Amino acid sequence: MKRAMTAAVAALAVSGLAACGSSGGSAGSTPSGTVGAPPASTSSRSAASPTAPSTTATTSSPAPTPTATVTSVSDTYKWTHSLCSKLDVGDVARIVKGVPKKQAKLVHSEVGFLTTDNCQFDLITSSEYGNAVDYGVSARTWTVADWQRLKKNSLRGDDTLKSVKLGAHGALVDDMSGWVLVGNRIVTVLGPFKATTTARAIALLKLAIPKAAAVKPLPALLGRPECAKANAEAAAVIGGPATVRRDDISEGGQGDKWPACGWATRGGSVSLFAQYTGSPAIDQIDRRVRQVEDAQRVKGLGVAAVYFPSAAELHVATEKYLVTIDSSGTHTDKKRLVALARAVLSNY
Repeated sequence: MKRAMTAAVAALAVSGLAACGSSGGSAGSTPSGTVGAPPASTSSRSAASPTAPSTTATTSSPAPTPTATVTSVSDTYKWTHSLCSKLDVGDVARIVKGVPKKQAKLVHSEVGFLTTDNCQFDLITSSEYGNAVDYGVSARTWTVADWQRLKKNSLRGDDTLKSVKLGAHGALVDDMSGWVLVGNRIVTVLGPFKATTTARAIALLKLAIPKAAAVKPLPALLGRPECAKANAEAAAVIGGPATVRRDDISEGGQGDKWPACGWATRGGSVSLFAQYTGSPAIDQIDRRVRQVEDAQRVKGLGVAAVYFPSAAELHVATEKYLVTIDSSGTHTDKKRLVALARAVLSNY
């Protein structure tokens, strides 16, 4: 289930990495899970895809140490640390010709090459495909050199993207979304499909740039004990202890709650998201096996399971959930993803 801005990184081709997907999967191969996915009231949308710079790049500040204390924070704390909390929903609505609705004030994280902490403005617009405007701030820092490489590679690999003079170092935009470096963080925006144009994407970025410097980023390591049981297995997938953690709790309409987990380093990522089905999701697994040419069934895992090599994804059906594990990087493979699934499957 690719959410806002995850598909924006869907074709990120990191030099030397087994890339693609919001967190490594090939764009369009299979549905893909994300960490901290929001409640059903928010929309699932997609955008264009910039291309990643070389993984040898450094950042302007030290990476968070994997030995740092993992914390958990409230939804209120996340919102006050979001870009949306600094913006006026009326200003956003006017740009896309929309009308504000009651705001949920929630933050969800997308774990992948470009891990972002995203907030959302719920609007009524002319779009038939979702009415939200999503803003995101990267969880890790980026140097100007990183950003320039990303822009160069993106423009080479995607003719739907444009480079525009915006901010201190230019921006990337298409007819629905945009990316810009503000300080040492990448700021992202995704507007409603067909209610957004390139000009409106630029205007949404212009609205955010002066406010983004006031956003205090969330802690690098936000974890939960339900996910911590798989830390070792996740480290095997991403090539070492996570320097970015994004764990959260998802809730269903019947009061059910279940964890969503995410681990990332500069060279790899893995995230886990579950959809509540209330009954075995074997039919969904079977359908995905039929739809994807390179699908490989995995025996002895949950009620049913399938691995997609080209997307670096593992899907597992349990008695109540459809669990998706999505990964990127040179260390990920079927064996490591299965081991991670076994470590956390008791949560579902």
